[in-house]
Amino acid sequence: MITFNAESLKQKGTLEWYYGNEVEVPASKGYIFQPGKPIFEETTIYLNIKNSLVKQQNKFDRVFVIKPESDDNINADIFAQADIENSLSYEFSAINIENDFGG
Repeated sequence: MITFNAESLKQKGTLEWYYGNEVEVPASKGYIFQPGKPIFEETTIYLNIKNSLVKQQNKFDRVFVIKPESDDNINADIFAQADIENSLSYEFSAINIENDFGG
């Protein structure tokens, strides 16, 4: 099972998560997302940040492609870093990645 922890993004807006090819309706809304089932094959998770100050476009803010090599549990925190030149642009990364073996 995979857990996405994006609590560090609370000041950016409301988060919507989309799972696999189901991109019309969010699979979940909130800062913690678990797909709800083990991922045994390549799977795509989409993250959209809704913010009333930014005009919404028909695109996702971040796309995660999960390519499991085993059935280990994986956990990570999502970290946002603001662009120095553009305060509305952010780079996202997964940090504190852990699996069943501790790292």
